[in-house]
This record gives sequence, C-alpha cells and structure tokens, in this order.
Amino acid sequence: MCRQIPCRQTRRALRSFLVLTSALALAATAQPSAVDETVDDEVIVLLQPWIDPEEVVAAINAGAGAGPASLGEGNPQRAELVIRNRARGEAHERLAADPDLPRARLERSIVLHYASADEVPDVLAALAEDPDVEFAEQNRPIRFHSAGAAPPVPKATLPLEEYFGPEGGDPEGHQWWAFILRLPDAWDFIEGHAVVALLDRGIEPGHFDLEPFDDNQAVPLFVGGNYRENLAYDYIGEDCDVDETQDPATQRAGHGTHVSGIVGATANNGLGVAGVCWHCPIAMAKIWNQDGQTGLNDAAQALNAMVNYGVQVASMSFGLDGSCAGGSEFVLSALCSAIAEANNHDLVLTASVGNDRSPVVEFPAVDSRVVAVGGIAPGGAFWDDWPNCPYGFQQSFECGSNYGPQQELVTPAKWVLSTVYTGAFSNATVRCGDPYGAVGNSADGIGLCTGTSMSAPAVAGIAGLVRTANPLLSQGQVRGILRATASLGGSFDLKLGYGIPDAGAAVKGAMGRVGGLALRNRLTAFFSLYSSADTVHLYTTSPQRAAAAVAGMDGAPFSPIGIAVPSYPAFPGEPGTPRASVFLFTAPHAPLGQSFSLMPLYRMSKDPNRQTLCTGIPQPGAQWSFVYARSPFEILSLRNAGYALDGIEGYVIDPAGPLPAGAVLLHRLYNPSLDDWVVVPTSEVSSLPAGYVAPAGFAEIVGAAFPNVDSDGDAVIDGFETMIGTSPSTADSDGDGVNDGHEILGYTGATPSGILGDPLCPGASCLFADGFETGDPSRWSSVLQ
Repeated sequence: MCRQIPCRQTRRALRSFLVLTSALALAATAQPSAVDETVDDEVIVLLQPWIDPEEVVAAINAGAGAGPASLGEGNPQRAELVIRNRARGEAHERLAADPDLPRARLERSIVLHYASADEVPDVLAALAEDPDVEFAEQNRPIRFHSAGAAPPVPKATLPLEEYFGPEGGDPEGHQWWAFILRLPDAWDFIEGHAVVALLDRGIEPGHFDLEPFDDNQAVPLFVGGNYRENLAYDYIGEDCDVDETQDPATQRAGHGTHVSGIVGATANNGLGVAGVCWHCPIAMAKIWNQDGQTGLNDAAQALNAMVNYGVQVASMSFGLDGSCAGGSEFVLSALCSAIAEANNHDLVLTASVGNDRSPVVEFPAVDSRVVAVGGIAPGGAFWDDWPNCPYGFQQSFECGSNYGPQQELVTPAKWVLSTVYTGAFSNATVRCGDPYGAVGNSADGIGLCTGTSMSAPAVAGIAGLVRTANPLLSQGQVRGILRATASLGGSFDLKLGYGIPDAGAAVKGAMGRVGGLALRNRLTAFFSLYSSADTVHLYTTSPQRAAAAVAGMDGAPFSPIGIAVPSYPAFPGEPGTPRASVFLFTAPHAPLGQSFSLMPLYRMSKDPNRQTLCTGIPQPGAQWSFVYARSPFEILSLRNAGYALDGIEGYVIDPAGPLPAGAVLLHRLYNPSLDDWVVVPTSEVSSLPAGYVAPAGFAEIVGAAFPNVDSDGDAVIDGFETMIGTSPSTADSDGDGVNDGHEILGYTGATPSGILGDPLCPGASCLFADGFETGDPSRWSSVLQ
C-alpha cells in the first residue's frame, strides 16, 4: 500500500541511484583518498522526496573506484549522508508526511566527493537537469573569526586592581570585557544554567577552568566546570574525541577552548577567569580537522545535532560569503536547512560577522534568524585597527570588525582574556593562545585572542543568562530584550547595531517587574514527559530539551504528562500540550522578604545511543534513564553508576528549612526493574504504578516546589502570586484593567502592585544591598577567577 508519497513517485525511488549517478558520470574514476585536503571537490545534493538517500549513498560507495557498470563510468569517489543520525520510526513517518520540513530536507541531503574541484562545475550543470535532484551546490570551507593578540604580558606581575579593574591598567591584563557588558549586575540576580552549544574547533577537555570533575585525585571531586563530555562530538572525525590539539609539533590549538571560557569558565574558584554564564553547560560540536577544512555539510550536521540534544543557545564563530535568501552567488542549502530547523525549535543563534573591516556581514551572521555580533576594543569603541594593523595585516584582512545593516550587537573582540589550550597557540603567527607555552615559561592555560570569534560567544552567554531567568521566553523575545537594553537604547547604528549588551538590564527584563520593581526570582514550569516505549520519565525546565524529547530523534518519542502549563500552549516546533506538576525557581536567591533557602537540582542521564556512538559497541536492551541529584556527593555517586551530568534544571526549596505557604515536597523514587526515576509531589506518589520505591543510599525528598495551580486563570500560578504580593484569587490584582499574567509575563510596561521587587534597583543601573557598585573591582576580583 502506498502512503504519504504518491505511488508514481514511490516507483521512481526504485531507480533513484541509477538516474542520479548517470548525471554524475562526468567525474573521472579515481581511487578514494583517506583524508580530504579540501572541500572544494565536494558537491552537496538535495534529493527529491521520492529518492532514498541511503540507497544512493550505498550504491555509490559500493562502486567507488572502478565501480559496477550500473553506476556508469566516472562516478564520484564516494558519498556520505549530511545527517548521520537518521530519523526512525514515528519521527521518520512525520518527516515523510511533510518533505518540506527543514529536518526532512537535511535527511535528503548527501555529499559527493570527486577527484578534483575542476570537475564540479560540469557535475553541477548535469545535476541541475536531473529531475530527481532538487538542488545542488559546491561545498565550501568556512573560516573561524579569530585574528590574534597583542604581545602577552606576565599577568602575575600586575597589581590586582589592574588585572581585574574595569578601568586603568593594561587591557591585556584583566577581564575588562566583564565590566563593559555589565555582567556583575546580572550575576547579582542570576548565575545561569541554560545549555549553550559551540560549533568550533574542539576544546581542552581537562582544562582546570572548564572540567566538571577533577579525576586526578585519590577520590574524584566535583569542581563544577561547564564542559559536558556527554554533549560533545567530532562531526568530521566522527568520534567522541573533541580534544582540540591538532598538530603537537606546532602546538596549534585553543580557539574552541577560548570561546568556551568566554561562555562558561568556572567563576569564583580562585583560578583562571570567569565566564559570562556561571553554570551554563557547554556542548562542544567539533567541526575542524587536521587539514583545517570545515565544510558547510559539517556545520549543518553539527547544528542539527545540537537541536536534537535540546540546547537552548548555539554560537558560531565562523563565516563565509553567501546567504539563504539567494541574494548572492551562493545559496547555502544544507546549513540553511539546519538554521531553519534550529529556528523552528526556538534556539537563540549567535554568529560572528567577520574580521575584514568590511561593510559585509558574513554568513551565517547575515541570516535574519541569527544574532549578528560585531566587535569592540577596550573602552567600547568599534574595533578597527587601521592603519596600525598588527603583524603586517593589510587593510581588509584581520584588522577590524565587519559591519552592516544586519549588525545586531557588538561585544569585546580585541584583547579578550579567556581560557586557552594549555601550552599551545590557536595561531602562532599572531600569538593567539597561551602566552607562555611556546616561549619556555610556565604555561597557565589563560591567554588573549582578538577577533569577532570572541564576540559571538559573549552574546551567547548573555542569552544563556536571559534564558535561565525565564526559560519560556521565545528566541524573538530574548533578542528583543537584548536589543532594547543595549547601550544605544533601541536606536540603530550601522557599525554598532543596537550597541553593547547590558547583561544586568537584560536579566532584569527577563525576570519581569512587579510594582515597578525588578523581580529577584521567578518560577518556571518543570515539564513532565514520559516515553511509553522505553518506560522512562524525563523532567526539564527547558522547552528546547522537552521538544527534542517529543521529537524522538534520539530514540522513542516522549509525551507530556500532568497538568497543562498556563499560557504556554506548545513546545517549539513539536506537537503536544506542555504539562507540569510543579514549578521551580530559576535563580539561587530566595526572594526578598522570604526566609527559606534554595538549592540546585541537577539532571543526570544515561544515553545508550551515546555509548554506542563513542564505543562502537551496541547496547542491546539499554535505554535512556534520567535522575535528579541535589548535592556533589550524589552527583559523584551517580556518576560512578554510569550517569553523566547534564546540568542544573532549576532551584528547589531546601526541605530542611521552613517551607513557604503552598509549597509541596518533591519525592525522588526509583523503579529498579525499569531503571526509571520519577520526581513527583506528594499528591502523586500514591498514583504511581507498583515498583517505585525510595532509592537506596539517597534521600527520598529532594526539595520542595510550588504546584501548578492557577486559581484565577491569569497564567501566574498561585505560589508565585503569593510571593510577589498579587492576589491568586483575582486576575487583575490592582484593578487597572490588565490581568496580572499579561503584566508580569507580557512585558507591557504596566506592572501589578507587589512586594517581590528589589527596592534598590528600579532601573537598569543601580546599587545593591551590600552597598557596592557592581563595577567595583574590589568586590568582584575574586569572583572573576
């Protein structure tokens, strides 16, 4: 029986590889090479919906070299799928039913490798006439936007106030960029835990300021770093090794480590530097090989994988000429489909604009679905070193930030201090990396780089803070808040865009206001999902993670269970009504006037697909499993049991202290026969199926939270209203004609009367209760290590 696609088209699929490869017969037969030295000899092909891409790839690879006669003389050397992790089961059926979905287009995309780039124009001409081909383009290399740094200075000799101070001293010697972005203002409210992906060159996995665990001790320690091994993958090498070292002889490494530190270097540990988002898990998507050739297909595959992981923000510090709209010679189909899929799942995407002092914003930053980030120098001026470009660079190369009408924000690009690969340079010519490793002194893993590569992750980190403050904000709302609170106050400049982000003001905007005052904390839904096929529960505060689970790209799909979340009708890009039994806090500080304590709730997971991917050994009978920990001891114990740390989901009320009115206890129960954990309020314990018991060696109660109850229907749950001083029984507490939920969650400018706001912080810039200005280095010097 023929379903989804007309039978005529289905019959055509039986001859798909014969038709396609006849058009590819223009390439000369040659032996396949073990390592690609360029991507210019590759063609990315989008097949029509009735063609089976896996069949085509298998047929071409079976005939590599001389090849069987059925493929014709001169077929491509080899072929590969753009997306290796294929949709199966229900996910495959959903894509087959709607072949225009971005993910469906990615599934139909393949890469063809030829003996020479000289053959590509004729191949493209032939493919353009093939009715089974929807689109074809020559693959192209991308370049990373890191230039260099001024000659290093011995940081240890600088006075503390110069090393960390926002003004004065050598800008090479301190994190000047933390103050110009007003990060301490944000950190007074929130520390951040949204998941941020980096499409980059890899990372130093054991870097002291990035590693979550110190395994060099007799007993491993949880040290709190943000790199997540379980979210990392090499999409060119096709393995789980994302170590950034490329060539030990030249010590070339560090670009990915540097941008990782900008996003999430461990703060307040007395070592190194502090990242923008203190607890944001970093998912490293490595798209770099030994030959330095990264193609559009590699970036497309990596970005799509980040969507499948459920990340909330993704940053791309690379670019090339082109667009998705066809406004230039190149239409970048595969990466454009990946961007569209990420946009459908509501990811905040950031990208660097380029370092050529050019009035042309490079792709992908030029895309309207991506935040285009340019660069500034110490002091806040637009980064432009002409005519004193370092190291003999010419006017149009690595000498300043690009700009243009798509420019959205600008952040530090010159002399940015961050983590680097210990003892290595990302670019030895321009000395971007560890300032001591190659000159005989002690390498310390901290160094400088210059370029808009450094700008994009700073915005990604701020977006992570904003998405932590309120995970339910759409990516459009996040971008709107960043623009409105930036230094130009909503005005636009061709070079500066909307200006320099104000992290503090952006976080306050995301928190919302009551009584005209910024909220110090807020509640967000702890989504409940269940996979009946795998009999496993998942709980998360991230709509993107929930959407990835509902999509089922990494396994059996999940379905929402529990009570519908007020005024949040659907997960981004996926069907189903979001549901949650309880709401968690997004920040670690108890609201003003409250005496209870908050503690982080960590999610950990076992992923059999990951184990198979990394080891090559199938895991028969294995399934996903998620568990929630509340202390470093529990994290280490669960790690020993095979669970990987995902990150903080939110904050629960410490059950050992006083509980606010209306709060309910959360029970953590385990079913050993199903390898399934649940976190449910007391009211749901009795309704669980048989087999769920208190876990041995762990406390049953993991904390307390507020139930998903909205008595007056204003989209603000009762517990939240009780804390902020609005009425849970009246939708319009202050009688101004606008309901409370719209005022608090809709950012209309009107705010209901309440008590939770910070009385010392009515505006974007303010003093805090300890009497210090957040820009005072005497207050923040220790935190910035």
